[in-house]
Amino acid sequence: MHDNNSNGVAWTALIVAILALILGWSAFNRAGADIGDIVEQEVREATQEIEQNYQEAEVRARGEVSEELNEAAQDAATDSDPNNAGE
Repeated sequence: MHDNNSNGVAWTALIVAILALILGWSAFNRAGADIGDIVEQEVREATQEIEQNYQEAEVRARGEVSEELNEAAQDAATDSDPNNAGE
């Protein structure tokens, strides 16, 4: 008898939870905002932020590589013994 009562309470709780989700969803949509539009806007903003971060990282990387290449060129130009890397 106890097992049957627990089963009924669990089913009732499940039904109430599903109804609450449905009511919450409809209230959210009635508030004037469509979840699809909100998600689309968030994805668009995240994509723009990622592109900006990528471009900034690319500029930094190119600058660092340029500095390293200039240093290597200067070192090679003043290197008296090209076979000795320790100079």
